[in-house]
Amino acid sequence: PKPLMTYVEGNPELHDLYNSSPEIRQVIDTAKELQGVNRHASTHAAGVIVGDRPLVDYIPLHRLTSGNDQSSIRAVTQFPMETCESLGLLKIDFLGLSTLTILRKACDLIARYHDIQFNMSNIPYRHEMIADNPDALAMLDEAFAMLGRGETVGVFQVESGGMQQMLRGMRPKQFENIIAGISLYRPGPMDFIPTYNRRLHDEEETEYRHPKLESILKETYGILVYQEQIQQVASELFGYELGEADLMRRAVSKKKEKDLLKHKSIFLERGPQNGVDVEAAEKIFDDIEFFANYGFNKSHAADYAILTVQTAFLKCHYPAEYMTALLTVQRDDSSKVATFMEECRRLGIPILPPDVNASLLDFDIQPLQDGVRGIRFGLAAVKNAGVNALQPIIDARLQDGAFRDLEDFCKRVDLRQVGKRTLESLVKVGALEAFGSRGQVLGALDRMLSFSASYHHEQEIGQLNMFGDDPNVTEDLLGSLQYAPNVTEREMLDWEKELLGLYVTGRPADKYRAALQNINTRSIRDLKENAFGMHDKPVAVAGEVVTMRKIVTRNNDIMCVVHLEDWRESAGTIDVVIFPRTWLKCQDLVNEGEIIRIKGKFDTSRGEPQIIAEDVSQNFTVQLAELNGSGEDDPGGFDFGIAPEMPLWTDDESDLPPEAYDNFEPPAWTPPQETPVESVPTLPPPEIETESPPPPAEPAAVYELPPHLRALAQGSAGESDHPVQYWIYVFLQRTGDDERDQRRLKRVYNMLVNFPGEDRFTIVTESAGKSVQLNFPTTTGICEDLIHNLEKIVGGQNIQVFEQPTQALS
Repeated sequence: PKPLMTYVEGNPELHDLYNSSPEIRQVIDTAKELQGVNRHASTHAAGVIVGDRPLVDYIPLHRLTSGNDQSSIRAVTQFPMETCESLGLLKIDFLGLSTLTILRKACDLIARYHDIQFNMSNIPYRHEMIADNPDALAMLDEAFAMLGRGETVGVFQVESGGMQQMLRGMRPKQFENIIAGISLYRPGPMDFIPTYNRRLHDEEETEYRHPKLESILKETYGILVYQEQIQQVASELFGYELGEADLMRRAVSKKKEKDLLKHKSIFLERGPQNGVDVEAAEKIFDDIEFFANYGFNKSHAADYAILTVQTAFLKCHYPAEYMTALLTVQRDDSSKVATFMEECRRLGIPILPPDVNASLLDFDIQPLQDGVRGIRFGLAAVKNAGVNALQPIIDARLQDGAFRDLEDFCKRVDLRQVGKRTLESLVKVGALEAFGSRGQVLGALDRMLSFSASYHHEQEIGQLNMFGDDPNVTEDLLGSLQYAPNVTEREMLDWEKELLGLYVTGRPADKYRAALQNINTRSIRDLKENAFGMHDKPVAVAGEVVTMRKIVTRNNDIMCVVHLEDWRESAGTIDVVIFPRTWLKCQDLVNEGEIIRIKGKFDTSRGEPQIIAEDVSQNFTVQLAELNGSGEDDPGGFDFGIAPEMPLWTDDESDLPPEAYDNFEPPAWTPPQETPVESVPTLPPPEIETESPPPPAEPAAVYELPPHLRALAQGSAGESDHPVQYWIYVFLQRTGDDERDQRRLKRVYNMLVNFPGEDRFTIVTESAGKSVQLNFPTTTGICEDLIHNLEKIVGGQNIQVFEQPTQALS
């Protein structure tokens, strides 16, 4: 990396902070001294070194640097693993897989709900295991069919979009196909996947470099895939001992010229002695040279393939149990939980929100009234809620049944053990909504804690309250509240995202769903799952800005990388790269929490798919593409008909007070006057005579002006023989989000004043049947570009232009 100060000097904002803030200067100066210093000594996740004598006789050791006193690791080698191996020490990797825990939990749930005892040894994965059981054979075939459809979310080792694509092409029928698929899906051998698939389905004849290779390569249709095959070829065709063959494979994989020449000469010398001519020997060596660096250990792949087929079998035939186990084990990984929840919805399994009257610590299966089984959120999946704090709630409910109300909850659960932080988190995710709204219960939080503490303290010292045990006397913890916070829908969704890692009861984009459904955007998850062949293709997506990261380029320009979440589902996310030129145009639109639409190019050059943005917009009221109307070139394959006009900013939240705009910074303007909506001029648009009819609309224009606006915009206020001044009204629907409304107001104002001219403008903010009319002394120049840009922000239906004689406005 460059010296730290290079970045400071190249970023004007950071440079100003460095010069103006002593604290920032101290942090950066300290960081300068630390730059380039070794950060830590890392420890291999699973590697263990074994020797015939105490290791201190061979290598230096040191203590574990993590400071974890609970770890069983007491010493770590100071030498890296390559040095240890070169000294003759044995390195073994012991891998721990969460999949084994998932299988165990799934088997426990299957035993509970179906009375079937599964374990690692009897979950079928190959047909020979169950040859005498026709029902089990049919079930295994169904699992392979599911793999062949690429329905592998949550299935071990084959979850990625690339793996799903590979399986759809392979359509595996037996266990050996899965071993080969896992081994082939690696850099290098991946190019041979289409060949393998064609030969597997008898669409291409299998060819061998030499007849003697058939016995070795028959199971992989003539393709070198496994390390063991390379050893067999070297042994059976070229006279190597098996140990020598493995050393040869390792040496060749390192591409050292000396080793390559040495072993190639052995192949060319020994080949004819074993019936392999020189030409065939040379081609076989070239194949080994290519695959030696990528060949996979078959025994390793087979172990993985067992888990792949077993997890597919359970998901195929016991989806509720398997997905519940997945969610429980991965509950701390919010991105995986979001993906698995979307898969549950695809499988028709309802997801039930956390509830103190229904949830256990882990995710659990619960039947609904219609007989359908849903998966209930576990309380332990709520952030800030530890198991020890939650256990008293679970124990009280399991012992005496559901809680009747807040008082019953506070009496039966000692909230001193639960704690305010845990209780607040439970309230925010809706786990206590059976007793009142989130705002009400949140307002009663301190009263609940105080009441529960007093009640349990009295119980501990043996005191009775003055009313004894009369069940008719209750403590109304909600009714006597003087203040209950007014919690908006967006606040509740933000709490869910913060504390559960995903939205459960809804999504911020839901308020725009009707409009978003009428524009042509691709599903992000579908794009990523079908990434092959999509590189550099035009795409369009829409969703919420989850995070954004600004980057200073070498030219000291600002670009941004946005993590976008699809408006359809939380599981669909992708990074969007906005280069400086595009960022200058859209930086006011892109903020965390905003819903935006992206047009750009799909990019797979860096491995993980991303989108290179070419256009960013918040206008969801117009058709999307500038392509031809057939849709044949459309990346989404949609019909590019005109979408129905719908308001971009709906008005379904609380009214904004006029003071919300007190911090507005443009030049002086007349104080806002609250007037009825009817008082806003509603003159019909004038008929403008033109010397020739307006040109026909270009096909599939992105922002097609209505005829009356097009005619007005094409005029020039300063060039007419009869001076005419236009007056433009821009209507803004308030959203209930003060910051967003102020940003939009500033954007509209800046857009208007950036087009010089003699035309007047008024901005009207509307909410709840009222309007606030903002009149400005500054002027604008109405033209087609101005109308286009305003349409991107507010939509064409929120713009009105009127003709006024110049003298009438003076």
